[in-house]
Amino acid sequence: KKGLNCMQIQESLRKFYFRCSALNLQVKTMDSYKRILKSFSTFLEQNGTSDIQEITSDQIRIYLTELSKKMKKISVLGQYVTIRVYLNFLIAENLLSVNPIAGIRRPKVEKKIIRAFTNQEVKLILNAFDKNNFLGFRNYVIMAFLFATGCRKSEALNLFCTDIYFELDIINVIGKGDKQRHIPISPVLRKLLLKYLKERQEYLSKANYSHSKYLFINRYGRQMTISGINCLFQKIKKEYNLTGTKISAHTWRHTFAKSFLLNNGDVFTLQKILGHADISTTK
Repeated sequence: KKGLNCMQIQESLRKFYFRCSALNLQVKTMDSYKRILKSFSTFLEQNGTSDIQEITSDQIRIYLTELSKKMKKISVLGQYVTIRVYLNFLIAENLLSVNPIAGIRRPKVEKKIIRAFTNQEVKLILNAFDKNNFLGFRNYVIMAFLFATGCRKSEALNLFCTDIYFELDIINVIGKGDKQRHIPISPVLRKLLLKYLKERQEYLSKANYSHSKYLFINRYGRQMTISGINCLFQKIKKEYNLTGTKISAHTWRHTFAKSFLLNNGDVFTLQKILGHADISTTK
């Protein structure tokens, strides 16, 4: 610490957020960082610490211990990881000489077995919609698309019609960190998407809506939202009283991964399709 200039915590946070913006982090990540570090900095200041040189390991331990009384273990882990990223930044910028979190062990989180949909549940969900009207057919296509590609719901909803290359049987997906990847499409999905695009065009023309560039549209012809797709899953869960498995797009992602491996796919190809930076995440 000797020889280092004092710096107020709030000033250090502004520097950290500026660096995050320069790295073009996702808005969701930035919001999470700001929410967690606001809580942490408030705790420090309430305990008489306003300068980064005064942050101690004991303070961090007390903070995490207090959180563990009112938060789930996975949430406490998220707090720890964000604080570590922030303090590592201060070390890298030579604003701190000793990292107060260096000697604090990563909070343990119990590993849960993540269930995929059963074959019966897959059939139930795919047959839950009235395909005789456009919106019902769109819902069916969304579910089939998630099952056949393993895409995240945000990735699916941000797809443009022009992201599907039928001549190559691939879909161009922009994933986390704006990383681009190609996902192969099966002959069955190819046929389904072609039919959907035709019905989508007819729906927009009949309703006299402007022609959206997004693949999946809402009843008003605009891009379908995250809340819209979440409501769709909740409706299925309520109507069919499904229990024991989380009814979500992420469960479709696990179901895709499980099906891929059970049908002789390899984990390295699966990693590329899912867009995981680390193979351990895939495993």
